[in-house]
Amino acid sequence: LSDVGIGATAQQVQVSAPAPTAPSRATVALTAVARDAQNAVVPSRFHWTVTPASMGSIDTSGVFTGAAIVGQVTITATTPGGVSGSTTIDLLPTMQSLE
Repeated sequence: LSDVGIGATAQQVQVSAPAPTAPSRATVALTAVARDAQNAVVPSRFHWTVTPASMGSIDTSGVFTGAAIVGQVTITATTPGGVSGSTTIDLLPTMQSLE
């Protein structure tokens, strides 16, 4: 038996999206993984934020819903201990918005 990971604290957070781009108004499920100093996964909850906030919203599960505008959005996941990581998504025009 090993005690590795027991009581470990997050040293980094990796946030990922299925793709680097999405249509405006899209719904995208993101994932976040907290890792300790040995790069082992550490169970954690996350507080999610969107910057700028006008680009969309995100729920407590990491599901982002884009606004009806185009541009780059940064999505950040933060552990209760204050360790965070982020990713960016470029929201692109939809065919409907080009008409």
